[in-house]
Amino acid sequence: MRFFPARVAVAIGFGLIAAGCAVPSQPSLPVVTAPSAGAVRELDVAATDVDSAHNAKILSYHLMRLRSRSRLPSARAEADTRIQYPGDLVRKKGPIMTTAASFNIYVNCKSGGESCWGDPEGFEKDLTGSRFTALLKQYTDSPPSGYTFGGAFNVKYHTFTKLFYRNDLLAVLHAALVKNGELAGYTNVYHVFLPKGSDTCFDRSRSCYSPDHPSTNRFCAYHEVVKFADVRQY
Repeated sequence: MRFFPARVAVAIGFGLIAAGCAVPSQPSLPVVTAPSAGAVRELDVAATDVDSAHNAKILSYHLMRLRSRSRLPSARAEADTRIQYPGDLVRKKGPIMTTAASFNIYVNCKSGGESCWGDPEGFEKDLTGSRFTALLKQYTDSPPSGYTFGGAFNVKYHTFTKLFYRNDLLAVLHAALVKNGELAGYTNVYHVFLPKGSDTCFDRSRSCYSPDHPSTNRFCAYHEVVKFADVRQY
């Protein structure tokens, strides 16, 4: 894996994994072009962002755990046997994001912008109005045009090692929120991209994304819901 993506919403983080669903063929849907997001904006992480990260309230999170052969069934006993992957999302309580604008935060990319990670912006823009995004209507009852690319940010963030802790990511996120006019709530998702070779761990734990340290390598991504006291909620 070239990068670690952390998807963070200031209200809710929502991910969907659908596999083996039999659906009837559907006609092609019109492609809706996402609004122009403009140039990548530069971020500076201030002391106030670090303070807000320390005081942030984590409402919930979901780990995308690593798949291993030991966790997968060797064979299906019956043709209609349901197989549930331990990392599948299950709705418990709380709202569903019926529309969402995606904002990317690129951390410490020497060449700037999305260049260190391929073309995530192209992928996100192509999702808007696509037949793939139309699958979400089964869960949200929203049109595929409701999921768009909102914009992107560059940030240079100094750490003494290649390890980023949760508070580091929350400080970067808070800086992006301030720069973005505090666009938060259940209609905005922020994706944090870390450069190749980075590790990240939950604070005061041995649960990490750390391919170079297999003993602590527990996940490949996570979604998190966080609330900052100084950012208004919608």
